[in-house]
Amino acid sequence: MLCRKIRGGISGLAAWGGNSDPSWHLRDLRRWSIIDGKAIAKMSAGQSDLEIQAVLRAEIRELQFRHKVEIALLHATYEMVLNGPAEGLPSVQQQIGLLMQAPQFDPQWYAHTYRDVAASGIDAAEHYVRAGAFERRNPGPDFDTMNYYLANPDVIDAGWPALVHYLHCGKAEGRPLA
Repeated sequence: MLCRKIRGGISGLAAWGGNSDPSWHLRDLRRWSIIDGKAIAKMSAGQSDLEIQAVLRAEIRELQFRHKVEIALLHATYEMVLNGPAEGLPSVQQQIGLLMQAPQFDPQWYAHTYRDVAASGIDAAEHYVRAGAFERRNPGPDFDTMNYYLANPDVIDAGWPALVHYLHCGKAEGRPLA
């Protein structure tokens, strides 16, 4: 029901909340955490419902895009587990070799940050290549896997672990990190 009221706009939310006070909009949206701080920061009490709706629509588009990327990551995980690296990509061992030479990959940080990986006994680099990148795990404190995928969604579709792609060809292509 709440989704239906959101589609009806801020006025719909006010009616649903049983309050016709215009200051209700932002106060209760903040309280209910319907939208995150970025959208709230873009809004002020003096904005019209249409202006607020535009901000909300932009937030929804961003969330839909992020959701699409996360679904693609799930598919990439299954592909890697079932079939190994996609056709045309370096082998797992070659990808691990690239990671081991990269300053952005920190195996001690990875094992400390992701204790489940350390407990499993799998090598940190192998875990990142086979699963970690597709689980949105960062290879070190200086590289954000999800930001790289959000900036370069075609990398997921091709089946690349984020940092491996950046090292193999993304940096040379001038790909954005975020």
